[in-house]
Amino acid sequence: MLAQFSDIAPHPDAELLDLVEKWKAAYEAWDKAHDEWSLAEDRLDAMEPEIPDAVFSRQSDVCLSLRFVCSDGERSPDGRLWHVDKVERLRSEPIMSFGWPHQYGDPGYFSDKRSQVRADEIVTAWDGYIAAKEAARLVSGEAKAAEAANSATAARHAIERQIIQYRAKTIDGIGRRLDILAQIYGDEGDFVRVTKFKAEQDPLSAMPYAILRDLKEILQSGRSHQVFMLQAAE
Repeated sequence: MLAQFSDIAPHPDAELLDLVEKWKAAYEAWDKAHDEWSLAEDRLDAMEPEIPDAVFSRQSDVCLSLRFVCSDGERSPDGRLWHVDKVERLRSEPIMSFGWPHQYGDPGYFSDKRSQVRADEIVTAWDGYIAAKEAARLVSGEAKAAEAANSATAARHAIERQIIQYRAKTIDGIGRRLDILAQIYGDEGDFVRVTKFKAEQDPLSAMPYAILRDLKEILQSGRSHQVFMLQAAE
């Protein structure tokens, strides 16, 4: 049954309403932080150091004891084969060759100086690039902006978890949570569009969105203009 309560009495969902107000402030801070991060990323793009040629595959690498580097390698964003995925191995493992290090004697593994020079060149070039990139992040403000955006995201998510865990006691409380979803979706009409799309793809998955759509329309229609306590029917 539904029991109307006095406007003078404390709102049954006062805690939820307070959380919603905190969420609005957190969402605004999150939105601002991500806008500033986006601007910082644009500045970083203009300062981005060039990837050194030394980290890309060369024909001469195949002739050295770097065949493992050239096989099954990764490709850079522009499609060139590079050695970035092997840097840590090149850094930690000495380059060895198998053969006859001397004119006489049994074959075995021996240090390959030419190959080691090339391996060191790859590692040094990549380390220099990473250092230059990190310096550019600091100068452009991208590092600081990214940290601020991550902190704003964590703060927003913390409040959202509290709102999700809270059990609404009134239609008004449900409506406030629905307003949050509408704001995240972009506008209230998206509930209708998402429901239609889901119904065409997977009807069962459209059910929650249909409930959201109907709740929003009921609340907007004025049929639930008064706040009621939700009680289990006897």
